[in-house]
Amino acid sequence: METLVTQIWGTLLRKTLTSIAATIAAVAGAIVAVPPAWSALGLPEFASKVFVHEQVDPVKVAQAETTRAVNHLLLEQLRSSLYAAQQDQQKAPSATVDQRIQELQQEIQQTQTKLNTGK
Repeated sequence: METLVTQIWGTLLRKTLTSIAATIAAVAGAIVAVPPAWSALGLPEFASKVFVHEQVDPVKVAQAETTRAVNHLLLEQLRSSLYAAQQDQQKAPSATVDQRIQELQQEIQQTQTKLNTGK
């Protein structure tokens, strides 16, 4: 019996089994050690598409809402300026005021278009 054990463990089979076990241990060690080492070195982290969308989509929505609110404020300001220019036109007609009224009307139209298209 002792010769059988000596024969098995003293041959190429022992060396093969030892190499396989060492390879498995090395791979397992690398799998366990890489994530902490990656973080410790400050290397960039990989992000999935889902994770990125979870982070970015709320920002895009907030940005769109802010842009819409700013455009509403701009529209109200332009309308107020148009009203003031029309009042000036009634008091003292002039070509400069007419030009300003046309510019304000164009700006109001552009702002309304932005609001309607959602940009």
